[in-house]
Amino acid sequence: MNKQNKRRKYKFDLDAVLINLLIILLVVISIISVIMIRDYVGYVSYHEAKGGLINELNIYQIFPAWMWNGIYGIVLSGVSLNTTWFTYANPAGMTELTMVVPCLEAGITHELYATTLNFSEIVWENITAAPTQMLDDYVGITYNDSMSATQTFNESINISIGTNLITNVNATYMYQYNSPQSKAFPVGILQYNNTIIMVAIINDNFVTGFRPDKIFNYEMMVPVPVNGSDIRYNLYTDPFDFVQEEQKERFMSLARFMVG
Repeated sequence: MNKQNKRRKYKFDLDAVLINLLIILLVVISIISVIMIRDYVGYVSYHEAKGGLINELNIYQIFPAWMWNGIYGIVLSGVSLNTTWFTYANPAGMTELTMVVPCLEAGITHELYATTLNFSEIVWENITAAPTQMLDDYVGITYNDSMSATQTFNESINISIGTNLITNVNATYMYQYNSPQSKAFPVGILQYNNTIIMVAIINDNFVTGFRPDKIFNYEMMVPVPVNGSDIRYNLYTDPFDFVQEEQKERFMSLARFMVG
């Protein structure tokens, strides 16, 4: 009789363990399901709204800029040894590039041009402002897409190439850290012979860029077509800039000093 009671008691305890394990398993599955559902529907947070009240809710969403490659850094004038500057653009890419160019004429505004064209293929006097639709067509995106040039380049700037003044250039302003309304880094859209030329105005000073730990004097972006990658963009400054003799001598003196 005692042996039968012990067996029954042991069997009862085993059932309880199995039930508890089943409950734990169900809880774990429920937690995993909640996490998966949250990720699937894009759950981020919640708002403690109450019945009978009107609540304002602002939602801020960041999309990856797959059709743009950012380029940023510093442009300096000096002995450049005829260096050709270029970069390869990729979807949502970022390129830091510090350039030493042969000439930045004193006392005027300077620009940086990025294009797939070689220097010799461009008649610089014939460059004109480009409509945003031209860039959207090049990329293969509709004008009403939030990432399109039509939706992004809704400002205007003026660009001087030599004596040629190009007005009402479709433009936007690149981001400056902690200053969303900053106009420190303008970038616009030009064209030559139906080929896009992006232009950035070089800042006269070295200022904080899109990240707080570095200073730049230019920021710009170049388009990347749908399914495109490693698009070579050549970078040029104004070919009509003139360096005075005293500037040349200063550069050569610096070069001699650095060589020793």
